[in-house]
Amino acid sequence: MGPIMLPVRPDAHSTLPDSEQSSSPARRASAALHGCFSSGAASSASSHPSGTNSVLTGPHPSAPSSPLLDTASVARAAMANRGPTYGLSREVQEKIDLKYDADLEQKLVDWIVAQCGGNMEKPQTGKENFQKWLLDGTILCRLINSLYPRGKEPIKKIAETQMAFKQMEKISQFLQAAEAYGVTTTDIFQTVDLWEAKDMAAVQRTLMALGSVAVTKDDGHYRGDREWFRRKAQAYRREFSEEQLRQGQSLIGLQMGSNRGASQAGMTGYGMHRQIM
Repeated sequence: MGPIMLPVRPDAHSTLPDSEQSSSPARRASAALHGCFSSGAASSASSHPSGTNSVLTGPHPSAPSSPLLDTASVARAAMANRGPTYGLSREVQEKIDLKYDADLEQKLVDWIVAQCGGNMEKPQTGKENFQKWLLDGTILCRLINSLYPRGKEPIKKIAETQMAFKQMEKISQFLQAAEAYGVTTTDIFQTVDLWEAKDMAAVQRTLMALGSVAVTKDDGHYRGDREWFRRKAQAYRREFSEEQLRQGQSLIGLQMGSNRGASQAGMTGYGMHRQIM
């Protein structure tokens, strides 16, 4: 098979010196290709109204812009980048998914709609629909704000945006406000648990804990059926006077045993036989 001859454009400009261009056919072929690409890029830039290369800088402003990706598309893209799991990781994820309660989902949806009020629409049943419903963080922020009196809401401004990092920021604001409201740290889910649907059962656990705290406070801001959540146990503090505290110092606690009722009556001396009547 003979050598491959590449055509050289007359307007191709090579950046190699004349001494190197005439040194070998390979160098001449490389210079020809470089010239073809350079001239093609130059012609593309000259045809562009702004004088820039559209490949590098994107479409022209006059060109029709592509529609923005919705929240679900961004979430699917984020989950797609994670890739499938195998082996032990897959087994762990399957166990986490089994903790999700479909009946609890319906109860939480009813409470959120009743608590937030307005014309909020309920999502369709299913874990994926529940995750998409809460994904942008707006409903969660409205939920925590509804548990406070007007003017004292922890989240002052709830921005409507399609930007992923802004939506994750709203989820983080909800988690911080829920912890300040009284939800324990162990009941707080992580942002990725909702954003990437890694642990939707943890999201349910946080909402259940939030409802329980709201019912327990009983400050008039809870809306909905009180039977949906359990009241948390309350601390019972007792106050003792100084006299009672001094009396307690002279007593032997029952955990130490007691010497009341002890007697040596009926005991015989050492070495003597015991008389059994």
